[in-house]
Amino acid sequence: MIRRNIAIWYVSVATYGFATGFLYWFIPIILAKISYLLLALVFSVCGLSGTLLPMVGGALADILGRKKIIIIQSGLVELGIIIIYFALQRSDVVMLACGFIIFRSGGYLGLPVATALYDESCDPERLGTISSIAGTIRTSCIIVSSVSSGILLPIIRVHGVLLVVITLYFFGFLSKFFLVETLEHKHRVESHIHRKFVETMKIVISDRDLVRYTFLLALLTLFDWFIILLPVVLEKEYGFSLSLVAFYYAIYVFLSGVPSPIGGVAVDRLGIKKALLISITMDTSLLIAFFLIVGLDPIVGFLILVFAGSVTWFEGAVHTVLPYRITSRETRGSVYGFWTSLYWATSIAMPWIMYAFWGISSLLAIVVPTIVNIIVNIMIIIWFGNIPSKDL
Repeated sequence: MIRRNIAIWYVSVATYGFATGFLYWFIPIILAKISYLLLALVFSVCGLSGTLLPMVGGALADILGRKKIIIIQSGLVELGIIIIYFALQRSDVVMLACGFIIFRSGGYLGLPVATALYDESCDPERLGTISSIAGTIRTSCIIVSSVSSGILLPIIRVHGVLLVVITLYFFGFLSKFFLVETLEHKHRVESHIHRKFVETMKIVISDRDLVRYTFLLALLTLFDWFIILLPVVLEKEYGFSLSLVAFYYAIYVFLSGVPSPIGGVAVDRLGIKKALLISITMDTSLLIAFFLIVGLDPIVGFLILVFAGSVTWFEGAVHTVLPYRITSRETRGSVYGFWTSLYWATSIAMPWIMYAFWGISSLLAIVVPTIVNIIVNIMIIIWFGNIPSKDL
């Protein structure tokens, strides 16, 4: 276990959480005030970069090493925040859009690379616990940043808040220079990047475990709309006040991240199979309780559904441990990059599938993601069980 890398991992997710906790809700509001078309265009470009850049970063990580790419991506994130700062000072719309796209693109480029390096820095038997702690730190910092920025905006204005974000993330950027490289030269791939894409596709297609897991990831992404649809159903269909909707959203964010070490410890100590059986039992019980109660008391019923939709601690740990086990050190960066790109590519179709289910029943549409999650958990148990790591 490389303790220095794990400490830097925690610093990184904390500083990035502080940045996203403010920018992810503030910038869309600014863009929408300028033009809804601009808002759609910026997020379309972000979606495109989210599809392409993870594969680029993953391939470069297997060729050049993890550390170099992580430093580059962290620098891009910091650069994006700085550009946003000056764009708001000058009221420059184009500069603002470019800054936000660069900020998001930095995260896309480095996500699979950072995942590979930090996974390789952990003892396999403790990976679930360590990664879930990182999830708790990230979620906590997003919540703290969102709340604190709302309080600070009237006092120090947006430029003051951005200076705080720039300063905090700068420490995260500097920490990357102290990372310990986990990909030795003998494991690095000598290949041009376009060839690496083709090689990665061949690796995924030729490996039964990778094909199966790729299918499960695509399935999860195509039905990943719970938090998008929940506020709409609560406000439009059931007449909840905006303050009550915000309260439900806060509960969802808190539950989905802060207690995640519970799932990490369960996966590490009990194994994937037993941890997912606990999750399936919890989700199924909560869904049954929701259908029994929602007709009598919608407030309590939807609160139960929020628990069912957000208690993904076990799945989060499994989807950290399992990818590590079914990939090898030589190709992990590229395969992780492929999966990240797959997520963004399939997310393009997700809203249309959501719309189709909404046309059938709003109540059905809001519970479908949890049902699909249960099905995926069952398939993971059947296909993978207690699969050992390829690095062992």
